[in-house]
Amino acid sequence: MTFFRRSDRPLLLTFLLCFSSLSMHAQNGGMLGQSISWQPATSPFTPNASNGAIVGGPGADPNPGTPMYICRARVQGSMVPGKWVQGNCNVPFGGSEQIMNSYEVAYGTARWGGYRGSFYGLAQMGRDSDGSPLYSCRVHYVDASGTDYGYQPGKLVPDGTCHIPFGGAEVTQGPPFEVLYATGGGRPPWNPSYPPSYPYPPPYPPAQVQPFPPCKLGDPGVGLDVNTGWWVGANCSSIDSQGRITQLKYPQPAQPPAYAPPPPPPPPYDPGPSSVTWQPAQKPFVPGQNAIMGGPGNGPKPGSPLYICRVQYNNNLFPGKWVEGACNFSDDAGKEQVSNTYEVAVGPAEWRDFDGNVGALVPGGVAADGTHLFICRKQISTWGSNRGLQPGWLENGQCHIPYNVDSIYGVPFQALYNVFGPPEANNPQNQGPAAPAQTAAPGQGPSPSHGILISFAGGTAATQGTITVTNGTTGTTVTKPLPPNSTAQQCMEILQQAALQAALQIQAQAGGAGLKVFGLNNAVNVTEASVAISQF
Repeated sequence: MTFFRRSDRPLLLTFLLCFSSLSMHAQNGGMLGQSISWQPATSPFTPNASNGAIVGGPGADPNPGTPMYICRARVQGSMVPGKWVQGNCNVPFGGSEQIMNSYEVAYGTARWGGYRGSFYGLAQMGRDSDGSPLYSCRVHYVDASGTDYGYQPGKLVPDGTCHIPFGGAEVTQGPPFEVLYATGGGRPPWNPSYPPSYPYPPPYPPAQVQPFPPCKLGDPGVGLDVNTGWWVGANCSSIDSQGRITQLKYPQPAQPPAYAPPPPPPPPYDPGPSSVTWQPAQKPFVPGQNAIMGGPGNGPKPGSPLYICRVQYNNNLFPGKWVEGACNFSDDAGKEQVSNTYEVAVGPAEWRDFDGNVGALVPGGVAADGTHLFICRKQISTWGSNRGLQPGWLENGQCHIPYNVDSIYGVPFQALYNVFGPPEANNPQNQGPAAPAQTAAPGQGPSPSHGILISFAGGTAATQGTITVTNGTTGTTVTKPLPPNSTAQQCMEILQQAALQAALQIQAQAGGAGLKVFGLNNAVNVTEASVAISQF
């Protein structure tokens, strides 16, 4: 095992986020906090920003202020993110700008931010044919002639370059550029440079400075300099009476923009939605049945539950592990600390392999620089001895476990995910292995299995919504409108109709509590209505 001090570790860890599906599937937590959904479209469709279509512009081509909505299209086995232009989806692929008239448009609450060399926290927007994840990026594109084309969206590929579809070609750009971050409790680290480098904002591709062409007799503004005998002009290079260039003249360099101050510091910690609450505690407190277990650990006391706790320390809020009445945590100096005053996590949540989807994670705390911290655990060994499952805090794709020092681990490890929806009899994270599925008796409906449970807390308002259901086995997708001012019951009836048309196995819950959709690979997306979607 290798130990690191916090001050020595790299701020960013570059790794590929391998999601199990492009759609918002229940098994990877996409339905439990993912900030983006997709709506199928066919040219000449125009997205609606007021309904949540994600804007990648403003671009200046083909028209100034073009919104350049984010879209994606399937090309030769790849699902490629690109830009909406005049009803089509233009994507970069195979060295060319591919214009697709059948595509999907991104809706949701994702946020643009500077690319920092890591894929941590980004919203996955597609996948290459070899399985590599693709993300959305955008470049403020200025060509060599100095023409400004505004923001041009494209795809971020695993080598860290942004490929934009432009002028019929696939144009490759290195940093600086912006990328699309998932929301729901996560944000990129705040680390502004001060003072900002010139030019400000981030530099555009430099234009090649070329001299003016030779002056031509008879052109407007060209005249004879009686002192030298040269023909001169404001926008041409001087020539002699034989037409030979005697003095090169260059365009005047652009004046640097006025200095702009650095961005303000991050706002106060906003953890975002969570299925978990925190209860204040003090040693020798012992958590109850509803507390979230991070173990079983195998330290001095084998089978220790190692409940999840957190501590305020040096302007940080660090998640840690409950040990014998106190909370142990990794500090910002690479050490394990112990606090007798802390908070304990209670409520529904579940442990799953970390898949990079920070928008679905339980918000655990915040570092002093504003970076959100989440909760992780990993089975570790020290000096050849198995220490069981040990919890800690997750930052920038690394799991920090307090065990004598701040022990830092990369993937694979588990993270704590939100579980929204009707309360369960027990915390999913405290349950043991699932019992074998039993065959249902005749007349009792579908046999117990895994899937997603959908319930409506409210219907639509004055704006029409949609329900999109995808059969993960057949690929069949059914989209139905939710009329304005629909009740929760009417929305549920429309959902049942869409699920049946998609040939899904469903089961209505007693008293209208929800609808179970059986199967691991199915997806349900609802807009403009208050809905809760959870796994079972």
